[in-house]
Amino acid sequence: MRWGPSVSNFRQVLQVVAALSAAALSFSAAAQAPTQTREGAVRFLGLYASQNQPPIALSTSFDKLEVDARLRMPVPSVKWTDVRPVNPERPCRLQLSKSDGQVTLINWERSKVFFHSRANWSEAMLASAYGPLIKPMIEIRRDSFSYVIWPASEEEGARLFRAMHFIVQSCDPTAATGF
Repeated sequence: MRWGPSVSNFRQVLQVVAALSAAALSFSAAAQAPTQTREGAVRFLGLYASQNQPPIALSTSFDKLEVDARLRMPVPSVKWTDVRPVNPERPCRLQLSKSDGQVTLINWERSKVFFHSRANWSEAMLASAYGPLIKPMIEIRRDSFSYVIWPASEEEGARLFRAMHFIVQSCDPTAATGF
């Protein structure tokens, strides 16, 4: 008769230790992740704009355009180059600087943001002659007009949309009510 731990007991102990280690690592990584803030989202937009300089244009809001007009919308040569708060203490109003020297004011309290990814277009459109024309777009809508930004990829567009959507939500004056 042997005294001491068996091989199967030893394996069970190793499995428990491995599971606890993995849980501790994931908790540690989550604890180190930065908290999302409006200021962080504005900083991200500024970094994104200066590094990627995506095309930007003024348009009629997409819900007022025919599908054909949306698909044929040309990607402009004007680039989005920087973002700055109008008032750093109240970052719901941002100035978007463009490569043509113009500045666009975005008031996130009165704007909506939409992500028109390639997946949003029907398969028939993607398979048609329009397929190559379809690019991901982010629409910042205010009343009947929009600013449209063309990110380089779906992934970049998703990150950009999340930051903009976070700003819209955090600037909503009714958000503090919990509804």
